[in-house]
Amino acid sequence: MKREITFNFTTEQKMFKGFVTTMQPVLNLRDREADVFAQLLYYNYLKRDIKNLKDRFELVFSSKTKKLIMQNLDIKDSILQNTLSILRKKNLIINNEIPLKYHIYLTDGKIELTFKFNIKN
Repeated sequence: MKREITFNFTTEQKMFKGFVTTMQPVLNLRDREADVFAQLLYYNYLKRDIKNLKDRFELVFSSKTKKLIMQNLDIKDSILQNTLSILRKKNLIINNEIPLKYHIYLTDGKIELTFKFNIKN
C-alpha cells in the first residue's frame, strides 16, 4: 500500500522548516533544536554550489550566518550556541559539518521523503 501526502509552502525556508518538523520525532528534536537545524539545512542548501564541504560549512557556520539565524528565529547568541551544542551531542553536527545523510536538495522545487514500515518475523 502506498499513500502520498503533499505539503505546500510559500518559501524554501518554510519548506526546510516543514521537512525538519516532519522528521522531528525521528530525530528526537525539541522545537528550538528543530528550528535551528532547519535553518542550518536551509543555509547549506543556499551554499550548495560550493562543492568543497569544508569551505561550504565555514560559511554555514560563520558568524554572519549565525547572526542571520538569530534574527530569523529571534533568539540570542547564548541560546543559539547552546542549541548548536545539543545538535552536536545528537550527532546532527559533526566537526562543524552536517552529515551528508541530512543534506537536503530540492528537485523541481520539491523534497520527496519516503517512509517504509516493514513487519519482520
